[in-house]
Amino acid sequence: MTSHSPEGPNHDDPLAVPTYLIGAVGTVILVATVILVQTLVYDAREEVQAEQNARDFLEIAGVRALQTEQLEAYRWTYPDLDLVGIPVELGVEQVLKVYGKGSGK
Repeated sequence: MTSHSPEGPNHDDPLAVPTYLIGAVGTVILVATVILVQTLVYDAREEVQAEQNARDFLEIAGVRALQTEQLEAYRWTYPDLDLVGIPVELGVEQVLKVYGKGSGK
């Protein structure tokens, strides 16, 4: 039969110093792990956001180039009706020739 008393050879209570030391080291490791994980997550988010911004910029640049081409180029708008699109500046000039510059007509 084994004895569970503090005086006996098989007592279950651990020593205080190793317990505190293990707790302190475990706390330091836990805090360092949390900081490392937060840093890695932040860096990953920044990288993903930078890639998204680059894709958005390229998409916007493509749309802008298409719009500029539509505003400044001649094109068939309705080939069946023989209607063409002309550059905006030329269209403005033609409208001003017909209706006058502020003539009040």
